[in-house]
Amino acid sequence: MYQMAIVGKSAVQIAEWLNESGVKPGRYTQLQQWSSKTVGNLLRDRLLYGLRRFGKQKSRWLLNAGKYRIEKNPNPDEDYRPELAHITEEQFDKLQDALDRRKRGGQKTGKENPLYGKPRSRTKWPGQTASCSVCGERMHSDGRHLRCKDSAVQYGSKCWNHVKAKNEVVVNEVIPWLTSLIRENPEFLQEAISACWVEYQREIDGLGAEAKKISKQMASLERELKNLTQAIRLADTSGKSLPTLLDAVEVTQNQLSDLKTWKEENTLVVSQRRYASIGAVSAHFDNAFLELARTSLDFAEVLRDLMPTFEIFPVKALDSNQVRPMGEVVASIPCGPDLSDRQEFRKRFYLFQPSKPIQLLDSIKEMRMEHPDWSRCQIMKAVGERKSTVERSIFILKVMEKEGLSVPFRRLHCKPEKASRLYREETRAAEKRKRTS
Repeated sequence: MYQMAIVGKSAVQIAEWLNESGVKPGRYTQLQQWSSKTVGNLLRDRLLYGLRRFGKQKSRWLLNAGKYRIEKNPNPDEDYRPELAHITEEQFDKLQDALDRRKRGGQKTGKENPLYGKPRSRTKWPGQTASCSVCGERMHSDGRHLRCKDSAVQYGSKCWNHVKAKNEVVVNEVIPWLTSLIRENPEFLQEAISACWVEYQREIDGLGAEAKKISKQMASLERELKNLTQAIRLADTSGKSLPTLLDAVEVTQNQLSDLKTWKEENTLVVSQRRYASIGAVSAHFDNAFLELARTSLDFAEVLRDLMPTFEIFPVKALDSNQVRPMGEVVASIPCGPDLSDRQEFRKRFYLFQPSKPIQLLDSIKEMRMEHPDWSRCQIMKAVGERKSTVERSIFILKVMEKEGLSVPFRRLHCKPEKASRLYREETRAAEKRKRTS
């Protein structure tokens, strides 16, 4: 691992190598496999040369907000144990230099960063859109999931709605429904196609500007590589500077290779993935609209205007204690000759992957109506599933019929006494406070 990091391998490449080699990451990792984060944390840990550090973070209460802020402790407690060392302190410093060089080469700062000058409130859809049905606050996006901010432990767990909705699932469920509504309105359909085309043009121009920046970086790295090669020729083969120069050459070559790969992928995106004309956008409107919803910050504003209301609420399964997220969306589609009027549509969505018994509900319900004398074994053979799965589906149908429910879930209006995995984060925090008190 040390040698791979020294020559400029990324944390992702090191993690993949460790997983393929069957190296265990330790018992405190949830997924029981290496990730870029675990590798990065390990390579930055001073315990590699035997220095243990305690109290690296400290918390400070904000009395005006009733929250606490975690800050770095500039003077943590230290304990040097040479028997725990894997490398020397000099090797550790060399490792940190290699990691810093790679970070500077791949991380853009200042005006070169694509998010420079853009407020944090500007996010991809569905960020800054959905609201919590329990407390009414916005659901925050961490890049992968939507969750209520006030449900987080660091903010006091003031909201009991701890459900998380995957952004990918939300987009895949809601956007196709929205495009179908737009297609039913020919007047607004042309406006939507034009908006998609304008956004694609903006993205293509942005990719072109990014390609120019990458070309400048590649030229700078090529000059640096040329200077390093000349320095190696002039260096004394017995001198201590030669290994350092060789390591720098390898790091520079890896950075140059990464930039070349990015430029090739960028060229492929511009030439193949993007639509060449407004006619191509019109012919593939559904795919173009979905792609922009996933990737564009500017197009997210259009989606928020078309879907002003998006509420996420928790529902509980009828046959277990599992609590899942469900969403209700109100779409406001412009209509009329001059598109001055608005027509509202409302629909609820499962923001999770339903279990197999729930997926079979409609087909089993039809079979029981067509063949009321069929046994469960006959239904099992007809649907091609296990008997236990069919029995769960039949049980859910009976509960729905008894309670007059249209969906196989109960909407929660108060905190449930039992909820599988819903309050795991809160329970762990309480146990940690109990141990430290």
